[in-house]
Amino acid sequence: MKGIIFLFLIGLSLTYQFDPNGSLEYAKEHCDKPYPIYEKIDKENISSGTFASQCIHNGGKCSVMVCFEWKDENFFIPFGIELKRCLTRHGWKSSTTPPKKFRAGYPIFGKKNNIAAIFDHFEGDSVYGYAHDEGDYYCNEYLGEKDEIYYFYY
Repeated sequence: MKGIIFLFLIGLSLTYQFDPNGSLEYAKEHCDKPYPIYEKIDKENISSGTFASQCIHNGGKCSVMVCFEWKDENFFIPFGIELKRCLTRHGWKSSTTPPKKFRAGYPIFGKKNNIAAIFDHFEGDSVYGYAHDEGDYYCNEYLGEKDEIYYFYY
C-alpha cells in the first residue's frame, strides 16, 4: 500500500512541473500588447497579477488557476498579494534574495509596490522583467533593485 501511495505522490509531483521557459516566452509574446484574456475583462482594471498568473499558467502544468481566488478567469482579476498567497499554497517557495537556481521565467513581486512580474535578468543589482499594471506594459524593463524584490521559485 505504501508503494502505491509513493508512486501516486511521484506522479502528482510530476504533474506539477513548471517550465520557466514557457512562462518567459508567453511574457515576451504578450508584454507589449493586450493578451487574450483582456478582451474578456474590464481593461480599466488590469492588474499585474493577471498578467503574471497567465504567464505562470503557460509555464506548464503548474496551474495557478486552481486557487480559490481565481474561480473564473474571465471575470476575476487577481492582484499581486492574492497571487503570492496562491503560489505559496501550491508549493512555491519565496526568498528575499535571489536563490542560486533562480531563472528567467519565474515570478517576482515588488516589496513596496507589490507588482507581480516575470523575471528576465539582472544587470548588477538591477532587476529586469515583464509586467502589465493598470494598463501599462513593461517589456524587459527595470523593476527595481535586488533587495526590493520577492523571488518565487518552484
